[in-house]
Amino acid sequence: LDVINLDLRGGSGDYNTSNTFLHGPGGGGGGGVLWISQPTIPLSFNFDLNGGSNGVNINLGNNAAGATPGQAGLVHTAFTMPYTTIPADPNILDLDISTTALSCTAFDFKGAAVIKTAPITNWVWHWGDGNTSAGQNATHTYTATGDHTVKLVITDGTGCSDSTSAVVTPLALDFDFTYRQDICEPLTVQFSGTGAANNPYWNFGAGSTSSGQVNANHTFAATGDYPVRYSVSLNSACTDTLEKLIKIDIQQQDIILTKDTTICYGTVKQLRSAPLLGFCWFPTDYLDNPLSPSPVTSSPNDITYYLTAEINGANLIVNGDFSQGNTGFFSDYFSSVINTTEGQYHVGVNPRNWNGGMSDCTDHTSGTGNMMMVNGAPTADAIVWRQTVSVQPNTNYAFSTWIESLVTQNPAQLQFSINGKALGTPIAASAQSCNWNMFYTTWNSGSSTTAEIAIINKNTLLPGNDFALDDISFAEVFVKKDSVKITVEKPLVTANADTVICSGKPVQLVAAGAQDYTWMPNLAITDVSVSNPVASPVATTQYIVTGTTANGCVAKDTVLLNVFAKPVISLQADTAICKS
Repeated sequence: LDVINLDLRGGSGDYNTSNTFLHGPGGGGGGGVLWISQPTIPLSFNFDLNGGSNGVNINLGNNAAGATPGQAGLVHTAFTMPYTTIPADPNILDLDISTTALSCTAFDFKGAAVIKTAPITNWVWHWGDGNTSAGQNATHTYTATGDHTVKLVITDGTGCSDSTSAVVTPLALDFDFTYRQDICEPLTVQFSGTGAANNPYWNFGAGSTSSGQVNANHTFAATGDYPVRYSVSLNSACTDTLEKLIKIDIQQQDIILTKDTTICYGTVKQLRSAPLLGFCWFPTDYLDNPLSPSPVTSSPNDITYYLTAEINGANLIVNGDFSQGNTGFFSDYFSSVINTTEGQYHVGVNPRNWNGGMSDCTDHTSGTGNMMMVNGAPTADAIVWRQTVSVQPNTNYAFSTWIESLVTQNPAQLQFSINGKALGTPIAASAQSCNWNMFYTTWNSGSSTTAEIAIINKNTLLPGNDFALDDISFAEVFVKKDSVKITVEKPLVTANADTVICSGKPVQLVAAGAQDYTWMPNLAITDVSVSNPVASPVATTQYIVTGTTANGCVAKDTVLLNVFAKPVISLQADTAICKS
């Protein structure tokens, strides 16, 4: 036989190279064990069963610090291996798993085994997520999506075991919903589902539901908090439901800057409001433009206008007006002081200085400040601007920005996104350069405590696609209502009735219905600025009185004085006549 060399020595202990005993050297490992079937050790066997050497503290004089060498190994001769010549006769013939999805993430499992005689005494399920269960049948709900390998291990009465595996895939439906009060009818709410949209179902409470529509409207009976549930399904087993507590609130606040006022009949009045998002004027009668936050009324009668609007709270965005420069946000584009290619941006004042082919536009905030200038790249879904803020759960927020085109060709197509989910439809910059337009959308935070808000470029065309952003805002939004009463004054000034007088005879003129008066013409009249002057015309005269009320409203009346000349009486001269 060939010589057999066996190295069964124990391992050496580690050495300590530090200057302290905090980490001492290791002890040596013990030698191995050699089993030989012969009664004596064959001469052809060469083996080493010595224990390993211990380590020492090298920097402390090779001090062993208590570490010892390992013990020598052992040799056993005349070793025999027990065995049987009877062929194995398995008791477990087959094992199977059947699965049924109970929901998107929950499954029912049933184990089935075919045996001969010895019953199965133990069933253990390994769910593939670190958890286990016992029993022939079991259910399990997963907290993570993706493929999970489920293993069933069984043991029979003889101690024999068998196992089999199956793969299940828990699912998570990616969906959400937003809502917005109808500004003109604040108790009516517009609900919009996002993401997965199979078999949409809405439950507004109080027995009111809607099915088959991703977008739905519902009118609530009054203000208050209402739980609203939105469900979508992937199949008959996988249905997921999202519930939010909807707050229907209308706050009374001075959002109309114009105070209750009086106007003169036939004149107009401009109604001015505080900064607004969405808004609605009611009624719209006699308003020149009800879609303007500051329309002009020409009402001929007394009227009260009501304004309902979405009003922003405090802006949560840091450096939303870019006054602090290129800081506080992330972009997939690259910052460049001079624009040389697509996919670059710059925070500055003058687009033409950044790129000579762009228009000489100004910022939105002040006309002299910074804005974010962008040369869009033909890359789908590039993040132009992104920032993360903390939010309160179940709160409505408004996300808005001002956009202008820096060239007229191929205006930007942008998309709002929060926590990776698109909001609303893409928004387009104006086809006219240097024309600022505001876009906004609302979002309900649900259970979220943070919001990663982003503006994404959806335009993939190479020419144009150059734009600027400014005054980005993300703030809690409130629905508020105010009113203004317009009183229309219709002054009526009255004067004496027309009359006939003799030439030079004084007549008392009297006017009423105003505060101040002016009489015309200024002929044969004692005082043209009082309500009751005395007129003594020598010829027929029509006097016109103009009255002005305390509100500055003007009205007129007239009085005609028909003047007759004094009669001429002629008498013959004195004469003498005969009696009778």
